[in-house]
This record gives sequence, C-alpha cells and structure tokens, in this order.
Amino acid sequence: MYVHVFSQVTRHHIQPLLTFFRDNVLPLSRGEEHIFVCCGPQTESKDDWTEGVNLVFANGFTEIRNLLLKHLRRKHHLIFHGLYDRTLVLALFAHLRRAHGATWIIWGSDLYPFLKPYPHLPHQIANMWLRRSVFSRMARIAGIPGDFAILAADMHANWHHSPINHPLRLQQEQYITLLEKGQARRSEELTVLIGNSDSATNRHEEALTELSRFRDQPMRLIMPLSYAGQRQYIDKVIQVARRLFDGKVTILEDVLTTEDYLDLLTSIDILVFNHHRQEGVGTINAALMLGKKVFLHHDVSTYSQLAASGVEVYDTAAISSLDFAEFGRWSADAGKRNHEAVYSVYGREAVAEQYRNLFRSIRNASDA
Repeated sequence: MYVHVFSQVTRHHIQPLLTFFRDNVLPLSRGEEHIFVCCGPQTESKDDWTEGVNLVFANGFTEIRNLLLKHLRRKHHLIFHGLYDRTLVLALFAHLRRAHGATWIIWGSDLYPFLKPYPHLPHQIANMWLRRSVFSRMARIAGIPGDFAILAADMHANWHHSPINHPLRLQQEQYITLLEKGQARRSEELTVLIGNSDSATNRHEEALTELSRFRDQPMRLIMPLSYAGQRQYIDKVIQVARRLFDGKVTILEDVLTTEDYLDLLTSIDILVFNHHRQEGVGTINAALMLGKKVFLHHDVSTYSQLAASGVEVYDTAAISSLDFAEFGRWSADAGKRNHEAVYSVYGREAVAEQYRNLFRSIRNASDA
C-alpha cells in the first residue's frame, strides 16, 4: 500500500493532484492500493475535493503521529508530498527510527528555510536541526533536479533521486482551445501579469521598478495580491504600483476560481515572475501552454529546467536592457513551440510515467 501524505490542506494545490492520480495514475497501478492523507482540518465533504480516491484528514500532532505510526508499523510505503508543515515534521520526528524507507517529493516550500534561514538563532537551530534530522531519514527524494541539487548540496546527502514534475491541470486539447481564444482577443495594449500571490518572495517592487521605464507605453499591469501575506507588505506594493503606474495597474486581492484564473491567463500577453525561489509552477506552465511570453529569474530552478527542456523563457534580470518593442516582441509560432515543449515534459501522460517509475523503484527496494 502507498500512503501519500500532503503537508497541509491547501485545496487549490492538492485537488488537481488528486484528480491527476485518479485519472492518470491509479488506473495503471496494477491493483495496488493508494491512500491520500491531508494534514489539517476537514472543512468540506471529501467528495467536494475529488471523488474516486481514498482521502482522509489528520488534524493536529496526535492524529498525524498516530496515523503515521499505524502505517509505519504495517510497513506501508509512505510518500510525503512536501515536508514543510512543522506539525507533520514533528510527528515524523517522533517515529524517526521507523521512517527510514519513506519517499519525499520536494515542493518549493520545502526549500524556503534553506534559501532564506530564520532570522533568530534559536528558531534557526530548532527548525533546521529538526528538519535535517527528518530529511536525512528519507530513503529517496523525488522532484525537479534543480531543487534536489539545492537540497543535496546543503545537506551533503547522497539520496537516490527520482525526477517528478508537477502535472498540467488540463488536457492538451483544453489548452489549445484557450490558446486560440487568447489569440483572437489580442489588442494593441500589452497586458502584463506580475507575480502570483501577496508573498514578499514575488519581489513585486523590484519588478515594478524595472517595468516603470515603460509606464508611458501602451501597457497595463495585473497583480494578484491574495492568499495570506502580511497586510503591511500588500499595502506597500499597492502604493508603489499606483505611484509608478497610476491608473494602469489592476490589483486582485480575492482568490480567483480555477476557471477565472485560466481566463485571466488567457487574456494576458506576458507573465513576469520575479521570485527568488521555485513558486507558482502551475501558473508558469499554464501560461506557457497558452502561448504566453514568460519572464523568470535565472536563479530559480524552474528557469533552468524549462530552458533545458527546450522552452524559450526570458530572464527578469534582463528587462532593464530591453526597450519596449523588445520586451513585448513575441510570435504565435514561438508560443506554439513552447506549448509543445512544455506538454512533452509536464503533460499528464509524461508525469504519470514518472510516478510509475517511482513506484517501481520503491517496490524494487522493498523486495531487495
């Protein structure tokens, strides 16, 4: 039995993965049983998430600890989709001696403490020592190569690594329909989406300052500032955006539905993600599948992976050297090439094969 454990109850991240497993992975899993565990409170019916999967919730340290112990005693295969939740890490630490056969699929949030350590020494020592103790017990790590390299270098560890990408949310035909819809509604005004949330890791102010050279050009900006960021940071970003661009910027402070977000991506021309860490991979891939021009920072693992996969992406650090015509220059043919390149790596069939290879590796290790 495979037990998939998600660090937190973040429906907009987890629900598409559950649907992907139900439709693309489980039908080819040779009758093996898969259970999906969300660490956090159940606030909605399970069927409102995804029908057809065995989904359970474990809320709080005691429930999570007891659930882990039950499956560890039965020698079930634990697969952690992210280990960034402190309660889950603590619960796993309580069973550290039993956890040596588990698999950890790295999520971007797992790397935050390594890329930006806690400012206070006691917090740094407690969090990093605890995380390192748990991380070092993992038998294998899965995820994109760039994130694995960051972690392995910091931990000086020699894990077995399996490549796992984040699957596209839609089928290719659905993206093609949206791509064609976006091409039909293009205008002379350039529409630019900046960032994906209200987190300071978006580095909004830096991106706005770079783009302010084009403020007198036919361009409008859209900035999603939702989720759970600090109000002080949000207010500062809004103030800077309105000072630099006056009435040319639209602020989105409410979380959009999946359909509305895809419609938003369909309407833009350029996506600018100035993050210094892996974040918003689903949005980046959706924008590329919709034929949009994408700017990412060259230090982020997503940038290097996409470039290595033949995707034409641009560096946010290079915006300062571009004039407005160069910044906006893009062709439908380039968008279609990116569409095909992204689908070959992140399409559901390709990612399902990566998961089947991972399960095969886990089986082989348990049989040895």
